Amino acid sequence: MNEVINRLEMVKAAILLEDDDIVGLQIQKLSQLALDADAVNILSLLKSHSFATIISLIENYCHRKKGLVSYNDKEVYGLRLELKMLEAEYEELLLNKSSIESMIYDFNHQYYHACGKLIDAVLLYRVKLQLKRAKETPDDSETRDAFKEAKQDYEDFRKDYEEKTEEPLVVLDEADEKELKTAYRKASRLCHPDKVSDEFKEQTTEIFKQLNAANKAKDVKKVREILATLQSGKGFSIFSDTVSDADKLRLRITSIKEKMAIISEQIEQAKQDETYQMIEVIGDWNTYFNDMKLKLREELIKLKEALEEVAEKGEYVS
Repeated sequence: MNEVINRLEMVKAAILLEDDDIVGLQIQKLSQLALDADAVNILSLLKSHSFATIISLIENYCHRKKGLVSYNDKEVYGLRLELKMLEAEYEELLLNKSSIESMIYDFNHQYYHACGKLIDAVLLYRVKLQLKRAKETPDDSETRDAFKEAKQDYEDFRKDYEEKTEEPLVVLDEADEKELKTAYRKASRLCHPDKVSDEFKEQTTEIFKQLNAANKAKDVKKVREILATLQSGKGFSIFSDTVSDADKLRLRITSIKEKMAIISEQIEQAKQDETYQMIEVIGDWNTYFNDMKLKLREELIKLKEALEEVAEKGEYVS
């Protein structure tokens, strides 16, 4: 009964704050509880969005039902609240980490699609030029090393280029990008494996994997479908809502804190990534890509001219 009262009071506060997300979440939670006739009536009104008289009904219901709460119950409620607040912070850290990783991935993906062919041509001409010089002076170790380095750079690039352009380039407009971000955040909160009861962990892990894959692919439709499925179902019971064992709650709190420390460290490492730091500086991506293409074309012209000069001097052309 205490949980029913607490959730109804959360609904009341959410209505006063006009927070429809919290109202919707608490409706799902209440639907999973054993309710008396009065609570069922309140829930029915909530589901039909009949909010005009609902606050007074909740107040009257809670006033009638409230009784003394034992010390142990109070401790459990306190631990639950602490866990919920930590989980909210953990979720934000995960979303922050995901946002940084997505930004780096998107930049590299667009960069390789925009400049990849020119980079490939430049690196290939560097290999050809160094090869000619190496054959002209076969006893010069520096020339041989320069050729090996140019060849290795080209081979490494080809591998990255093929991997990063294997997936089609998807660039969303501002509205779709915003929808994707919002839908992903809502869906991740409903199915994150670290929040649910153990019985649902395997199921939510698979859903969360699908959600992340769709988000990475910028598949707005798929993310929207996953969110709609999660919102239309009964939802997954949350560990902090179902466990009344103080020791188990303390263990979960310790586990979440440890995970938060790891994620915080990973975020700091991601921010040290060379690409991330460059993104923070360059501003408009398309302008940067166009500037890079201009520089690459200029370098390619110079390399071709250098090869022609070598050919005119009668050096070996492979």
